[in-house]
Amino acid sequence: MPNKADSQAKPGLENFSVTVFPAVLGIVGLGLAWRDAGAGFGIPGWIGEIIAGFGAGFFAAVLALYGLKIFRFPNAAVKEATSVPTASLVAAIPMNFMLVAGVIAPYVATLGEMLWWIGVIGQLAVTIHVVGYVWLNKGLGVQSITPVWLLPTVGIILAPISGSAFDYPFISWLLFGIAVFFWVALTPLLLYRLVFAEGLAPPQRPALVIILTPPSLCVAAYVHLQGGYMDPFAHMLFGVACMMALLLLTKLKEFMALPFSMAWWAFTFPLDAFARATMLYNDHLEEAASAVLALLALGVATLVVSLVFWRTVRFMFQGGLFRPPG
Repeated sequence: MPNKADSQAKPGLENFSVTVFPAVLGIVGLGLAWRDAGAGFGIPGWIGEIIAGFGAGFFAAVLALYGLKIFRFPNAAVKEATSVPTASLVAAIPMNFMLVAGVIAPYVATLGEMLWWIGVIGQLAVTIHVVGYVWLNKGLGVQSITPVWLLPTVGIILAPISGSAFDYPFISWLLFGIAVFFWVALTPLLLYRLVFAEGLAPPQRPALVIILTPPSLCVAAYVHLQGGYMDPFAHMLFGVACMMALLLLTKLKEFMALPFSMAWWAFTFPLDAFARATMLYNDHLEEAASAVLALLALGVATLVVSLVFWRTVRFMFQGGLFRPPG
């Protein structure tokens, strides 16, 4: 009779990890970036709608599978939600709700608004859980700090972006303030760990690209809150995003040498967010240089998402999504 350890090592739904949800962020985020490109450059709008629609459908499938896991293996789900390495990734779930709300809002405003509220409330709940329970009560060391920590806190910045279709300016400004506070608070801690302590382990290195996400999303959120106007503060935020992108370029060779894992999806959504920020910047400047930068950022994001998606499909057909880690 097999022992308990052997049974746990077998492939199955119990091993379907929360690490799949960042894939939805990457796909839907790319679709929304193409939607922005359609508005700014006259690119056929159906491209972005197909990508975003596929991402929304993928989210529904992943959410159903993970919901089934919670029902059948609640202990495994609780372990992911309370473990330091994976708890922050739970934030990708409400982030997906907010992104999908932005996809659906132009077609079914009521449904989009409902999904937005689910995402906002869920994101706040995850933030309180991760910060109050996982971080503050664990006595963690500096080695525990990773870029993934930005998801449950700074992820709330999606609310004013996706929520721009709805009339909640007061709430959106509050959420913007929360996100900026945690971005400013966590970034020095992360830099301290990267500069003065041991670097990220190979499986964690794709997550370094997440540092591009906060300034990029802050550009989009702030401009939306300002009614589309890009003032000097928005220019400053965009400059920070460009600097993060340049710093990450110095790590390109290291990134390309990493073996594939679901952690590769950490490359995708930050590039989507940066592409959307460059679109907004070009809408304001309407210069040749800004147009080239916007199209280049969109092209890079599309290439990376396509590559990671292709590798993920292979990984999925090999049963990798249901195998235990390691």
